[in-house]
Amino acid sequence: MVMDAANRLVRAVVDAPVPVIVRIRGAAAGIGVGIALAADLVYASEDSYLLLAFINIGLMPDGGASALVAAAAGRPLAAAMALLGERLPATAARAAGLITAVVPDEELDATVQTAAPKIAAGPRRALELTKKALNQATLTSLDTALATEKAGSPNCCGPRISSRAPQPCSPSARPSSRTDQPAVTDRPIADYVHRL
Repeated sequence: MVMDAANRLVRAVVDAPVPVIVRIRGAAAGIGVGIALAADLVYASEDSYLLLAFINIGLMPDGGASALVAAAAGRPLAAAMALLGERLPATAARAAGLITAVVPDEELDATVQTAAPKIAAGPRRALELTKKALNQATLTSLDTALATEKAGSPNCCGPRISSRAPQPCSPSARPSSRTDQPAVTDRPIADYVHRL
């Protein structure tokens, strides 16, 4: 039920006939990433970050994040965010094309308050059709991602309290050899941004 509500919220942001502006101050985590990236203009303070930490508790992304991150920044960064579960600083998110602008915290409200009236005063039908064209060109897999995330979530192992390291759900799910283990890196997630 919660996932259905979250999916409807993300879908409502994408389907809104007018551009939606999001302001991020601090963390945009979990469904917050999906909501933020569903918006048309995303402004963040310098100390903000995006975080898909689902994997850290044995879950998978929701809110269409698997499609929204990939649509904006590509599959490599989407995979890094979803599989590593680490913070992506706002500056790195901007460099990857996930957000519109990063500004000092004291300028965030003014930046949004400058953009909002400009959008509101714009030609309504042109704004609506432009948003629709952008979404049709970039978010063709959103509905599939929402359905896949919803179907997959009940099959995840769920919260892990005793260890941050992923553990198989059952003995039969254990990897058969060390080659089945993912490669480990000491690089922070922000290092993956420059590759895009």
